[in-house]
Amino acid sequence: MPFINFDAVDLPRFTRPNLLRHHTIPRPLFGLTPRHILGQEWWDKTRRAAYEANNMRCWACGGPGPLEAHEAYDIDYFRARMTYVETVSLCSDCHAFIHIGRTIGLFARGEIKSADAKRIVLSGYKLLKGAGLKCPWETRTITSPTLDWEGSTKWIDRVMKNTERMPDFPEHRWDDYRLVLNGVYYPPRFKNLEQFRQEML
Repeated sequence: MPFINFDAVDLPRFTRPNLLRHHTIPRPLFGLTPRHILGQEWWDKTRRAAYEANNMRCWACGGPGPLEAHEAYDIDYFRARMTYVETVSLCSDCHAFIHIGRTIGLFARGEIKSADAKRIVLSGYKLLKGAGLKCPWETRTITSPTLDWEGSTKWIDRVMKNTERMPDFPEHRWDDYRLVLNGVYYPPRFKNLEQFRQEML
């Protein structure tokens, strides 16, 4: 009879803090995802497999749920290409850190509290720093003067010291961008920025 280590049943099989360095999806490719192209049945099967792959734990920090699925991409800003890599399972805080722009936007609009936004930023910062990695440049949104952080903001300086600089990206036309999925190149869902704003904002 095989030996079963019951103490390890609920432990994560792995952690990948580098997932928190996932960069912002280019605006022309907002709303264009594998789940929308391949359908709900594919999405349900794929995300269930991601949850189970790490013992129902977050792939980034190893923490418990509630878990959320996230489509990870290799984003090439210089060639205007975003290639689907895999679907991963993340806890809500790690997922919110990856989408730091959206998270800070929610805070700016008063939809989440200062303490919650701060917790999300610091948990991602600590996980990346502990792994010897820098926070992605998008983390710099926390320095916006329009944000009303409660209490001392000295913690922001610590985070910024471990955040990469904003790179210089070339400019592309809206219709230059493509999502690459299973070798197929998909154009933007929206024709231009105006249509994007009308339907997404």
